[in-house]
Amino acid sequence: MRLPIRTKRNATTDESRNSATTSNGLLVAAITAFATLVAAGFGAYALVSSAKLNRIESCIKRVDEREMITRKKAEDLLGDMGNFLGSFAGSNEIPREPGKQVMKSAFALTAYAPVELNLVALKIAMTVQLGLAAHTDEAMEKAIGAAQVSFSGWSDNYIKYMRSFEVERSKCLKP
Repeated sequence: MRLPIRTKRNATTDESRNSATTSNGLLVAAITAFATLVAAGFGAYALVSSAKLNRIESCIKRVDEREMITRKKAEDLLGDMGNFLGSFAGSNEIPREPGKQVMKSAFALTAYAPVELNLVALKIAMTVQLGLAAHTDEAMEKAIGAAQVSFSGWSDNYIKYMRSFEVERSKCLKP
């Protein structure tokens, strides 16, 4: 009789081992699934953060590039004006080539600057045009008079426009 009782004990022990193995397997599977979901969540967060950072950097880079182009065009115009004015020394005539270069630089700047700065640049170009077209003393005096007022507003509008780039850069940081 002892033999059948031992068989029941072994069956009960095998059954509880199978039950414990099944429980452990389910627990491991649940932990693995949870860890996978957490890792996927961190990955998605990193992806979103990286995309946001790329958007900000790209926006700032575009603003910086526009600012540098505008500064270069303004530098060209001011340099050409200095060359133009310097070429008057010892001459009674308006120097044609430097005058044409001022006009070219003024029009090139208009592709990048706001209306307020463009108006000043175009006034400068038109004043130089008046001077280049002047063949009489009266026309020359009119061109000189126009030159005295054509540059007004440049500094204020230029500084205002350069400050606008800082405002644009700060907007890049907002969502």
